[in-house]
Amino acid sequence: MKVRVQKAVLFGAILIVYAIVFALTVPQKSPELKPIPEPETVRVRLKSIAPTVEQSAVVPPSVIVEKKRADPTKPVEVTPDIEPKEPAQVSAPAVVPTVNSVQEPVKGSSTVVETPVYQPTASEIESARSKWFSAVRSTVESRKKYPKQAMLAEIEGTVTIRLKILKNGTVSSCEIPSGKNGVLERATLAAMADLRSVAPIPEIVQKSEMTVDIPLVYELK
Repeated sequence: MKVRVQKAVLFGAILIVYAIVFALTVPQKSPELKPIPEPETVRVRLKSIAPTVEQSAVVPPSVIVEKKRADPTKPVEVTPDIEPKEPAQVSAPAVVPTVNSVQEPVKGSSTVVETPVYQPTASEIESARSKWFSAVRSTVESRKKYPKQAMLAEIEGTVTIRLKILKNGTVSSCEIPSGKNGVLERATLAAMADLRSVAPIPEIVQKSEMTVDIPLVYELK
């Protein structure tokens, strides 16, 4: 019995060894790989179909205008083209100074010719008088001298001097209308003692002489 078992075990071992040897000696076939087919490219030609639009010429309907013949028996009315005229601009009358006329006889004849004489306006006379007075005052101011005695005593004040001036500018008189005889008044009269003439009176003023009062201010600075 033991002999049979041993034989069986030995036989099984031989089979196992044989199977291992067979497996190592016989080459194993690798599975064949089939190539993957490439996708077919499908080419499609597209034809550009341009829409053809037949434009039919639109013919406007003919308009028949009937001309009426003028009736020779009726008069034809003609309306002239009259352009509107702009209203005329009326300018304000210019101010003209009054002019008096002087009648002068013409030599060798008995006819009299009127010569216009210009009459200045009141504003023109006042303007000329104001300019003349400013010139006279400037002359008088240039002669003013502050007396030393008044400066030491610190005396200040205003002295008004009155001048009578002829048409040609000659100074006919010079006085102090207040009648005071202080230091400033005596200094003013002494400064104007040799004042003989100033600016002549303008012709437009039409004065043969004029009297003016000019204030002189004495002030210590």
